[in-house]
Order: sequence, then structure tokens, then C-alpha cells
Amino acid sequence: MTNFGAFKTPPLTRRPAGTPAPSEIKGSGTIAVGSTKTPSTSLSHDRIAQRAYEIYARRGYAPGNPEEDWFEALRQLRAGL
Repeated sequence: MTNFGAFKTPPLTRRPAGTPAPSEIKGSGTIAVGSTKTPSTSLSHDRIAQRAYEIYARRGYAPGNPEEDWFEALRQLRAGL
């Protein structure tokens, strides 16, 4: 392990058999809504970001918490608002 002050490199671990390497995982850019086994609807990252920006604009562009805006946007989109 390398020690850079308070930061330490974690030990290497083996992936369980059949688990793809991180470089083999390809994301779709969507977030599944509903059951993880059979998602009924998918919301794109861009659609959630757009809605979060609308929340920020509706607030008059006043400072706030971007994470709260994101989760509120996700909640509203899931609810069909």
C-alpha cells in the first residue's frame, strides 16, 4: 500500500467469477423507474437535468442545493408532474 498522508491505496481484490470488469460495463444513460427486475419506464439523465434546471429557474435562480433539485426533479418525473 502506498501512503499519501491520510490517503491509502485500498488493497486489490478479486472479482467474483462471472462478474464483468468495470471496463466491460456499458451504461445506457437512463435511470430505471419502478421495479429493478422489470422497469416500466426509463428517465434519461438529460430529462432529469432539464427538470432540475426548471426547478432552479422557478426559484428565481437563487442559490440552493443542486442535489435536492435533482431528487425533486426525479420525484416529479416519476409522479408524472
